[in-house]
This record gives sequence, C-alpha cells and structure tokens, in this order.
Amino acid sequence: MATYTSLTTTDVNEILKLYQLPTATFLTPMPHGISNTNYLVELASKETVLLKVSNDKDFRQLQEEMEILLYLQKQNFSLSLTPFLTQEGSPVYHYQQYIGVIFPKAPGKVREANGPRCEAMGTALAQLHQVPTSSTASSTTLRDYGSVGFDIQKIQDYCLLVECPSDFLEAYLAIKQSAEWEKFFEFTQQTNRPTAIIHGDLYYDNVFFEDDKITTLLDFEQSGVGCPYLDLGIAITGSCIVDQKINFQLTQSYLAGYEKIRPIEKDGKIHLNTYMKLGLLSISLWRIKRFFEGNLSKEKKYSYRELLMLLKTI
Repeated sequence: MATYTSLTTTDVNEILKLYQLPTATFLTPMPHGISNTNYLVELASKETVLLKVSNDKDFRQLQEEMEILLYLQKQNFSLSLTPFLTQEGSPVYHYQQYIGVIFPKAPGKVREANGPRCEAMGTALAQLHQVPTSSTASSTTLRDYGSVGFDIQKIQDYCLLVECPSDFLEAYLAIKQSAEWEKFFEFTQQTNRPTAIIHGDLYYDNVFFEDDKITTLLDFEQSGVGCPYLDLGIAITGSCIVDQKINFQLTQSYLAGYEKIRPIEKDGKIHLNTYMKLGLLSISLWRIKRFFEGNLSKEKKYSYRELLMLLKTI
C-alpha cells in the first residue's frame, strides 16, 4: 500500500456517504506497499477504517478480488479482511474517477521475519490453501490466478516478446537450462496437480502480527485459484531473507509451519527450489509491468532487479 492519489477530507466524506458511515475527522496516509493509495480514516464515531483507492485495477478486477475476500469470510477463514458494503450492496465504491474499497482497520503491524514468525506465516498460508475452491452454498465462481498474476505460462510468453528486459530473460533461461527443468516441466503438465485459493503476493510486509501471532493477511490483489506450490515459492522468497539472501533456516521454519496443516507431496518438495525461482520471476514481472513498462512510480522503475539478485542466492 502507498499514497499515489491525494484525497481531501471532502473527497473522503463523499465516499463515506456511499456507505452511510460517519464523517471523517482525521486522515493518515499509509506509506506501506507498492501500488495503491491507502488512508487510515478516523471517523466521528471514533472508529478507524482503511480507505483504499485502486491505482492500477479496473472495477471488474477489484470486484473479483473482493468476491474472494467475501468467499473466504463465508468459509470462516479468519485471517483476511472483509470489505464494507456500500448502500447498494457492493464491496467496491465508485466516486468520480476513483474506485476502491473500505475495510475495517487491520489489527497488528508488520514485523521483521524470524523463525517463529516464518513458521506462523507458513501455517497461515497452508490454512488459506485448505479453503475449498468452490462451495455448493456459494454461487460465486472464483477467478483464476492467471487472470491477474504471472504464472509459469505468462512468464514463458513474456520472454518471447521483444520488450522483455535482457536481464529478466537471462534469469528465466538460467532456470530453463538447469538440470532439473525437464522433470519439473513434466511435473507441471500432470493433470492431477493440486489447486487452491492462493494469495499470489504473501511477502512478509503483507502480514500483520501481534507479537508472534498473525492477525491479518493483507493485499489479496493477485489472489485466485492457482498452484499452491508457486504460491509457497512466492511467499518463502518474499519473507525468508537475511542479508539480502534467501535464508535456509527461515525457509525450513516456513515449511514446518506449512506442513503442520498441509503436507507437501514428495514431488512438490523436489521441485520447491524451482517454484521459488519462478516465484521471484513472477513478482519481478509484476514490478516490470507496473514500474519498468508502466509509469506508476519512477523511483521503483528498476525494483524488479532486486528480485533477480535474490534469485541468484537460491
């Protein structure tokens, strides 16, 4: 989360009217994150809510994200936020040129990753992956991860394009030319590969803690039904870092926490390193699209290279 769109108190109060929420008495811009504008809004009722303005999603994409969060609520998954509904019953507001969401304030805060917290994050991710991808009690069809995130096929397709940065292509080719690639690719083509509701971006700064207990998983922008092993690879490489390197001990803690809830099959463990590498490419491509090719933030134009450097430590 970050502040790319400046809202006045008048703007915020007009948005709050769509929900019949009390007026705002104080706004606090939130610097955390990458591609949204977020404000903590203190209401006249003394309640605090999180107001989000989407800077790179259209109404449909935001609606689909909220459908996942509402579905998780119905499935009694307690670690995600549930959006407020407007007076018209929509989880997404539309005010002038702005679209966004209002959430309850998330309890807790981001904490530096350590062994117990990595274990807790692994357990939380496994709990998410255990949620059924469909329910007879719900008519909602959850979106596919590939419609918003960068899965293996999207990474491969991007590398064929002339606009693909040379360093990204080199990183992908290094993975593809490795000794384990052929068996990995055969594994991914099996029709009985497990799927799950995946987060798609569970870096440590998308997790709120109170002490070492997780209170909230944030930013489900890239969530959808997809490969849990890719999601695990993304999450590990976004959390288990010490001195700008993927740390083996933290990785083992993460996996221990995950397997408390959801055992990893033998082939999944064999190919985990490849999923970790592709997880770094996935988020790297997300940054390329928004910052290198796009103009969302000039300061972050080359931030994808930070992830390519991490890839060399696996």
